[in-house]
Amino acid sequence: MSAADLSPAAPAEAPSLRVGRFDLLALLLYALLSALVMAHQVGGYGALASEGALFAELHGESLERPWQLGEKLPYRYRPLFRALVMSAYRAGEPSPERFFQLFVLASGLSLFLAAAVFHWLLRALAFTRRQALAGVALLFLSFPVVFSHDMPIHTREDFLGYAWIALTLLALARERQESQRD
Repeated sequence: MSAADLSPAAPAEAPSLRVGRFDLLALLLYALLSALVMAHQVGGYGALASEGALFAELHGESLERPWQLGEKLPYRYRPLFRALVMSAYRAGEPSPERFFQLFVLASGLSLFLAAAVFHWLLRALAFTRRQALAGVALLFLSFPVVFSHDMPIHTREDFLGYAWIALTLLALARERQESQRD
């Protein structure tokens, strides 16, 4: 791979963001990698090793208040992620297992969403499909993803923030492309 392969294409060569077979395979790969990361976290040690470990990490005091730390320090435990998990939790029968499952599911979906949106951001910035795949691979190899099992619990919530930031940058890139065409 040469240096020319790693540099983005000129703005005039900006690719369309149509979903092709390669992009679908990349999204499937991102979903599998997200599931693998979450399985590693659940099967390892740390806050997602068990329902009790997560409950203790979040300073839960009862099934009605499993995430008490988020009430005391809303800036530390990201409010949007917490609101989504708690809304889904309150919609069903409260149990430590249900809360744990919802938290893990929301974490995995957030990671997948961050990877998928980052892929489309790189494509909008005129990177090739291979370069976008390599960029997302670097995301999956980054410290917050690889070592999140051994870090404070909010690192899983940050993936939703990464997705939001990438989505905002994607909108800006698309707007820039449209203004250059005019």
